[in-house]
Amino acid sequence: MNRKQRRMSAISLCASAAVILIVALSFLCLGMGGMPESDKKIPKPKRNFKASITDVQMAESQAEFMACGGKAKLQGFNGKTEVLVPFEKIRHVTFADHDNRYQKATVTFWNGKPYKLNVKRHLVCSGITELGEMRVKVKYIRKVDFEKGEFSDIEETTTP
Repeated sequence: MNRKQRRMSAISLCASAAVILIVALSFLCLGMGGMPESDKKIPKPKRNFKASITDVQMAESQAEFMACGGKAKLQGFNGKTEVLVPFEKIRHVTFADHDNRYQKATVTFWNGKPYKLNVKRHLVCSGITELGEMRVKVKYIRKVDFEKGEFSDIEETTTP
């Protein structure tokens, strides 16, 4: 091999290495474009549902404008049937571990009747407390007690 061929071979090898490095870095950077959890906006439902939330460490928070999955409804499953229970019907909900995908929820209505649901563990519930906005995944909630009362009919918005 002469000097010119060795030089071309070295340049080709460097170019190949650069392409491989760029491709590898591209894959590493793919997941980095999302918005940080703390920068996401809290959904604010049309009605002001007030509730007391108790987490698995027995810490209690009072929240207004409660939402789960961005809605003023509890989304779950009764067998294979998806059910959306509006907050205005719920007196309280207790959660217990079920499996790695779902929490077992017992929904008690204002008339005292209980109803069992499976709720996705990673469903995020949110609200506004005296400290500011709050978010919590269902897997960390032990109990939610809703206040009965008049609900204000405001426009559905998100807080900045």
